[in-house]
Parts: sequence; C-alpha cells; structure tokens
Amino acid sequence: MEHADEVLLTALADRVRSFVENHDGAVVTSDEALSDARSVLQAVRAGRFDQQGIASALYIVAALHWARYRVLPPGRQELDYLAAKQFFGYIAPLSPERVPQPLWPVLGLRPAGDSPDDPAAVERRIAALAQWGAALAARCRHRPQPGDADDAVRAYREAVTLARTAGDPQTPVLVANLAGALMLRGFADLAVLDEVIALIDEELPGADERGTHILSSNLAVALRHRFQLTRRHDDLARSADLARRRVELMPAGDPLRAGALSTLAVTLGSLFEMTGRPADLTAAVTAAREAVTARDADRMRRAGHLTNLGNLLRIRYEHYRHRDDLNQAITAGAEALDIARDHHEAAAMWSNYSAALRERFRLAADNADLEAAIDAARHGLRTARDGSPHVVPCAIHLGCALLDRYHATNEVGDVREAVDMLRTALAAIEPEHRFYGPASVNLGIGLRALFGCTGDRADLDAAVDAGRTGHATLNTDDPSRALDALNLGQSLMARFQRSTDTADAREAAALFREAAESVFAPAKLRLDAARTWADLESDLQFGSAQNVTAYRTAVELLPLVAWRGLPTTEREDLVGAYAGLIDDAAAAAIEAGRPEEAVELVEGGRAVLWGQWLATRGDLSEVVAASPELAAQLQALRTVLDRDPSVSPADPRAHEQRMTAAQAWEAAVTRARRLPGLSRFLRLPTFEQLRAGLPDGTTVVVTVSRHRCDALLLTRPDGVRVVRLPDLTFDDAYDLTNELLRAHETADVGGDPATHEKAITATLSWLWRTVVAPVLAEICPPGPDHRVWWCPTGPLTLLPLHAATSIDGRESALDRVVASYTPTVRALTERREPEATTSVTDVLAVIQPATPGSDPLPNAVRELDALRELTGGDLTELVGTRATRAAVVAQVAEHRVAHFSCHGIQDLRNPGRNGLAVHDGFLTVADLRAGAPALRGDLAFLSACKTAVGGVRLLDEGLTVAAALHHVGYRRVIGTLWSVPDRRAAEVSISVYRRIIVAGRLESSASAWALQETLRSLRNRFPRNPSVWASFVHIGG
Repeated sequence: MEHADEVLLTALADRVRSFVENHDGAVVTSDEALSDARSVLQAVRAGRFDQQGIASALYIVAALHWARYRVLPPGRQELDYLAAKQFFGYIAPLSPERVPQPLWPVLGLRPAGDSPDDPAAVERRIAALAQWGAALAARCRHRPQPGDADDAVRAYREAVTLARTAGDPQTPVLVANLAGALMLRGFADLAVLDEVIALIDEELPGADERGTHILSSNLAVALRHRFQLTRRHDDLARSADLARRRVELMPAGDPLRAGALSTLAVTLGSLFEMTGRPADLTAAVTAAREAVTARDADRMRRAGHLTNLGNLLRIRYEHYRHRDDLNQAITAGAEALDIARDHHEAAAMWSNYSAALRERFRLAADNADLEAAIDAARHGLRTARDGSPHVVPCAIHLGCALLDRYHATNEVGDVREAVDMLRTALAAIEPEHRFYGPASVNLGIGLRALFGCTGDRADLDAAVDAGRTGHATLNTDDPSRALDALNLGQSLMARFQRSTDTADAREAAALFREAAESVFAPAKLRLDAARTWADLESDLQFGSAQNVTAYRTAVELLPLVAWRGLPTTEREDLVGAYAGLIDDAAAAAIEAGRPEEAVELVEGGRAVLWGQWLATRGDLSEVVAASPELAAQLQALRTVLDRDPSVSPADPRAHEQRMTAAQAWEAAVTRARRLPGLSRFLRLPTFEQLRAGLPDGTTVVVTVSRHRCDALLLTRPDGVRVVRLPDLTFDDAYDLTNELLRAHETADVGGDPATHEKAITATLSWLWRTVVAPVLAEICPPGPDHRVWWCPTGPLTLLPLHAATSIDGRESALDRVVASYTPTVRALTERREPEATTSVTDVLAVIQPATPGSDPLPNAVRELDALRELTGGDLTELVGTRATRAAVVAQVAEHRVAHFSCHGIQDLRNPGRNGLAVHDGFLTVADLRAGAPALRGDLAFLSACKTAVGGVRLLDEGLTVAAALHHVGYRRVIGTLWSVPDRRAAEVSISVYRRIIVAGRLESSASAWALQETLRSLRNRFPRNPSVWASFVHIGG
C-alpha cells in the first residue's frame, strides 16, 4: 500500500468513526467524503492494496455508504443503501459480524439459532426486502442498471407475500410500492397495468389512512395509463376522482402533497382532452402550479412537476392561443431541464420542451426557437436509452422539428432525415404500440413533404398509406385524431390535385369535416380544417350544399378561435389570419341560391371582436326577471372581462383571471339560454330578425371573393336581392386599394398633390363603374332623398363608395342618394329607438389646436367659435391641456353630441391603435372599447384625419375610431378616410352644424343629409380635387 493511499484510507476511516461517536452527519454526506471513497476504490482496482488492505478498504467504504443511508432523507438515500449492500456483500462471507443487522436478511445471513419462521425474523426480512426494493426502484429512476426493475418487483413481491401471511399492518404500503415497481417496467404493457389495478383494488378495502393515500395515488396513475391504451372512460373518471380526493385529504405541509397535486394535474389534463370541458384544464393548470410551488424535496420529482406544468400550459395554448401560456410552458420546461439535463428520464422532458419551442416558432417565426427545438429533440433522443419507452416519441418530435425547418428553409436534407428517422422508429415497434399511430401519421407528413421535393408519385402514395395506417389506429375520442385527419386529408388532396381522382377528394373532404366537427380538437385546428374543407368543396362544385355547409362551419368557428378569454391584440391576430373567409362563404351561399344565408354568414364572421364586446354589454333585463342570481353573475363577469390586458399594465395573474371569467361567462350564457323565452339570448340575429329591423331605404352589402363579387340589396319590404358585379374582381379590388393607400401615404409626406388627386379620381370612377352604378340601377326609386347604407367587405371598407363618380364626372353617387355606412347590418338594425332632437347644452367639444410633436391646427379654434355661436356658448369644452384621455372618456359618457377637432392617427397593421391625439397621448380604439360604458349618444363628429379607416390586416372588423364611437353607443358618426387640411375640415364641420342646429336644437337625424349637401357643394367648387370632399363619411342611422 502506498503512503498516500494509506493516508486517504485513514482519513476515510476517521470520517466514519467521527459519525459513529459524534453523530456528525456532515462528515459523511459531504462531496469530499464521496470523492475520498471513489479514490480508495480506484486504488483497490489498481492493485495497490494487499488482501488485508482490500478487506479494510471495502469495509470502510461500505460503512461510509451505510452511514450516509442512515443520515440522508428518503429520495436521496437509496443509492447509498445499494452501495452499502454491495460492499458489505463482499465481506459478509468472511466477517458477517461486521455487517449491519438490517442487511442480514437481504444478504442471506441469519443469527445463530434464529428460525426463518420466527415473527421477529420475518419482520426483519420484510423490512430488509422493502429497503432493498426501494433502493432498486430509486436507482432505476435515477441511474438504472439492467434488471433493477425486475429485482425491485421480486423484492416487493416477497415482502408482500410475507406481510400478508404475517398480517403486517404495513402491507398496503408494500402493495403500493410493488405497484410502483411494476410500473417501472413501463406503461405500454396492458397486462402490467391490469395486474397493478387488481393488486390495489384487492388491498384498498382493508387499508388504513396512510395506506389508502399511497394506494390511491398509484391506482390513479395506473388507471390513467390504462385509459391511454384502452380509452375506457370509466378508468379516467375514476383516476380523476381518486387523485382529487387524495389532494383534498392531504394537509398543506405533507411532503407527498406536491406529487399528489402533480398526479391530479396530469389526470385532469387527460380528462379535458377527453371531454373538452375548459374547467378541467383550468383546474389542471392550477394543480400543476401548486405542485411546483410546493417545492418537492426530490429534485427529479420537481423536474417532473415542472414538465407537467409546461405540458398543460402548452395544451392550453394550443386550444386557446394565449401567448403567455406558451412562454410560461417554455420557461417551465427549461427549468425542469436545468435540474435533469442528462438524466435518463429527461428524454421526455427534452421532447416536450422541443414541442413548446416549435409552437412558438410557428407563432413568431423566430429561427432561434426552431434551432433550439431541433437541438432539444436531438438531446432527448441521445438521452433515451435503448429499449426506453421514450425513444419513439423522441424520434417523432425530432422528425417534426426537422420538417418545420424544411418548410422554413426548403433544405431537402432535413426532410430526408426526418423520413428516415420516422421509418426507423416505426420499424422498431409493433402496430399495437401506443406511438405507432402518431409515428405513422408523421411519416405521412414527411413523405408528403418529400413528394414536394422529388415529385415522385410513389412518395405521395406512401404518404397516404402511412396516414391511413396512423388514422386507423386512433379511437374517435383521441385528442390527436382531428389533427391526423387533417394531415391525411391534405395528402389525399395533394394526390387529387395531381391526378383529379375524385375518390381521393371525397375522402379528403370527409376527413376535413371530421376534424372540423371534432369536439376534442382545438378550435383553431377545427377552423383550419373547415376552411380547407370549404376550399376543396369549392374546387369540386362551387355553391354545392356541402360547400355552403363547410363555409358555415368555418364562420361559426371564428368566434371560438378568437374567444373573449384572450387579450384583444391576440384576438386581432387570430381573426386577421382568416381574411376573406366571409366573402368566400357568402359567395358560395349566393351561388347556391341562398342569399339570406349569405347575409347571415357575413354578419356571423365580421366585426367578431365588436360582437363579443357588445355581447358582454347586452341587455340583461330579461335575465334579471327570470333569474336575478344568474344576472348578477353575468354582471360581475362583465367587470372582469372589461379589464383588457392589452390595455392595462401587465399583471401575472390577469390572463388566468380573464380566461376563467370567459369560461364562466360562456357557461352562464348557456344556462341563461335554457330559461323560458331566452333561447336566443345574445345569439346573432337571423336574417328575418335583421330584416324586421331595417330602416327605410336600402342597405347594400358588397362582397368581394375570388369566386364571384356581388351586392346584396336589403330592404324591409323585399328582403334581399342579389346584384351580380361582373366587372368587380378580387384582384382588382386589392390592387386598386393598395394603390390608393400608397398615394395617401405619399401625399402625407409631401408628395405631389396632383398625383394624389389623380389616384382618388381613378378610384372613384372605378367604384362607379364596378359597384355603385350597377347597384343604383337596381334601386327604385333612386333619388337625392333616397337613403342608402353601404356595408362593404374586404378592401372596399377602405374606399369612398359614397363619392363614386363616373369617369366624365357627369354622374355621381352624391347626386343620386343620401349615403351612410354601417359596419354591420346588425349595428344598423339595433339602433331603432325613437328619434329625438338634442339640446345644444348636451354638446361636448374636444379641441386640440396644438398637439406636442404635431403640426398646429389653427382652424380647430374656428370650429369651436362656430359651435359657441350656434349653441349660444352653452356647451361643454375640453380645450388644450384639459383634453386628457381620462377626461374625454368620462365626458363622452355624459353628452349626446361630441365634436372632436384634433389630429387623427392610423396604424394600418394594428388598427386597434388607431385613435385621436389628445393632450396626454392618444385616445385609441382600444381605449374607447375598454373605458367607455355603453352610451346612447346621437352624433359624434370627428374633424380629424383617417378616423373612419381601419387596417389592412383586419378589414372586416371595423377597428376605426368612428366605428368605435358608433359601437359604444353613438347612433351617428362623421369621420374621414384620409388626411384632410384642417381648413377644409373646419369648413365641412361648420357647414354641417349650420344645417342641423336650429333654434337651440340639434337635429342629428339630418346629419347624413347635411353632410351630403356640404360635400356636393365642395365638389361643385373643387371638381378636380376629390381629396377635399370625398374623404368625409357618415356612419349609422
């Protein structure tokens, strides 16, 4: 023995002696103690000890591990137990007296004269087997060795047999541990799960409180995993009940509470995927958060709790699209991996982390997320051991990440690697394997992508075959079945487009319909499937019954995707992704000879965000009469939903509260509709209901679709008439609108005025030829007093239909009808309270002649002076520094007439930010929607730039300042489509007020006529300068 080795051995022996004599646990649990023990063993293996030295070294190392086992808490002691057993096993044949008594039974040692049937000996053996089984199970979870799971099962089986024979009160705990050891073999073996459930069911009736807790926990896990294999709903429901009861009975400080909460969270998550009940998912996330907060002492279990939380947040994002959920899911996954980075159980964590990163890449297109997702999936595959149940799902996740990168970069190597990987994964498992279906489906996706690279029909045929195989393995209630149906349908549609085989198309359409109608799938996935289904039916037979059904399904899903539980900005993004849907839907219904349904489809799919806002402000009087308690609940929920996180400062709990309130609102509305006479409470009106509320005159809905363009003429006596617009095309509408918007932008930065006038003139003549002239030709009798309300869709929402003029200037809409606009037909029909004149004392003037950072508006003072003159000075004024956002919102609620003379702002890509410049910032659409109560105003006049034009991304949502004031309660609003010199703006407003203020009363019902007369006068003075007069629009009745 070398001197250094002797010194090291002596130091290690001193540590053990110090522990025995002084009970100082720190001397044996330090990292230095373990390092010394490893060095001693290295010296033994290197042959630097003689026989006597080897025996001494093994004994001291064994004694160190035994000391650590006695000091460390459960969850950290088991590996030391196994090490102690191993090293004491080497010296037991020669020196059994040096082996601790608790290890004798598992090492085959027995005191002299001790009978194996002696109760004390049996008790010692049971305890030793339980310790041995626990240690093996712990090593299996942390640093598995071949056979650990089987050895743990054998140890616990013998312990259970002995305990049952002896009537040991610890039998339920041992049965629970045996069940846990059996499940270490994996959850894919139905026979194992059946045995576990039978074992626990047999033991539960006689178990004490502690045994019941532990048995119930393992039973809940086993039932949940058996459900995943068999889809037996009673298994999952029972699992959830057991998990819920266990948590309810556990005290807050119980060290096992974190694990119980995590089990409950995962079970409730599965229950949500089966039932679609939002409350289950909310409760699952809450339980998962509590599990993480409980701070489990076992680091690997804590990593598992974090992973469960991340998965549930990702699932909630997939269903409800709240970005905070996705970001939090990624944070939770990263924290879990900080704990368990290279642990063998981390393979699933890496895969789940990769899935969350891929979702965020799809949302934000950040390549860093995609590269991190691929790296994470590769790490997960490296971490998974051969034979691990995680190998196949890791391969699937990596394949999906590579396909995402292929779609982003067109790198053919990625798609080939993905296909090879998925093929290898499939070859390694049987068709009965839980992941056989998902692997087949994703292989089909990869092969379809490969076909896109190679053009080889064989790849596309193989894609269809793989997709069919995968889809056939899934139960009808499997949450992934809808996505698989969508993917298989896309492969079939691709083959149809290549071969025109209608059998493929019909099969694809059936699959898209299945996905769209699935109650288990996320709403966005369903809407994507419905839109794809509708487009395919359009290719097969535009206007067929199936085509209209598909479009109606898509339109009805749109509000579910942009549901009120999300912040407004995120709802805007979701609605904007489906631009053109309502026009195509209406076109299909018109083609089918169902124009009334076309109107309903347009109404159902436009102004979705305003519709949700108006629903929460709806009249509750009938509910109050039928159920005061339910009405009070709806009123309380309104308060929460009115606090839009897009406007308010960020609160970490705000989105949770809003989502919960939104779910509760929907449940309360459903209950209200069950009350007598309230079946249509807060539902969109039918066509006949819309028709009954139409004002005298003609309401014109103009649709712009790639399939056909039409005007729907709505009148109360005749219902609806269709005017086909053959000269109006989808491409022309978008091209002309974009040209006009570019001309506006150029003019705003000092461009050539003549060019701007030319662009507006060209637009007006095009509108006359393609839309307005054909419509007016059908209106009988057309005349200067006939009222028309334009309700355009798509790009036409940005254009001045009311000022359309023939190319020679001889005919103009200004001379034919008195025109207004309405954001929806419903908005027009729901404002039918009796007319009344307004006292001039009920006028609010918001005047901002000098805004910091903007050009002065000297003529704003002219407008104020004119209003003072016309009202006798008896009006409310917010001028200059007094015109703050808060003051304006408050005063708007108190006045029937509001006049604004200030700068307007426009953000074409984020129309919710459109607004008016007041003293302390901008009063935006979002501010008006969030801050203003439901109003009953008569007229709002916006003498400001661009107040009636929305955004190019949300053309059908009416997110303009003018529309905002109309929706929040002003019956009539005057605004502008583009920038107007403040001198002309003042001239228009003064002219309108002089026509409608008579003898101290303001006749707002004459405002459309007054504006028309003013614009005609300006047109006659400046016929070659339409920028002066065509910008002003009248909205409402």
